[in-house]
Amino acid sequence: MRLMLVLPVLLVLAGCGSAHQVAPPPTEAPKLPDVPLDIRRCFVGVVEIPDRALSVEDTERLWKIDRARSGSQQRCGLRLIARDDALREGWR
Repeated sequence: MRLMLVLPVLLVLAGCGSAHQVAPPPTEAPKLPDVPLDIRRCFVGVVEIPDRALSVEDTERLWKIDRARSGSQQRCGLRLIARDDALREGWR
């Protein structure tokens, strides 16, 4: 008779053992990769204007440098946006 009472208790306790398994340790949140150095270097700023009267040649030279930088920065910005879009597609 005792065995009949002990057996159900043992079965209940045996079932409880699998319910209390240790959870795996939490993993760190995935980290976004750093922005590549070549893209960081693209954003160098605007042309510095000298603190003096500018000649026509100075103005034209500085304007050309500024336009070249502007085009380069636009291309870098588009690469950065494309990189971000690609990262977001795979992000959970």
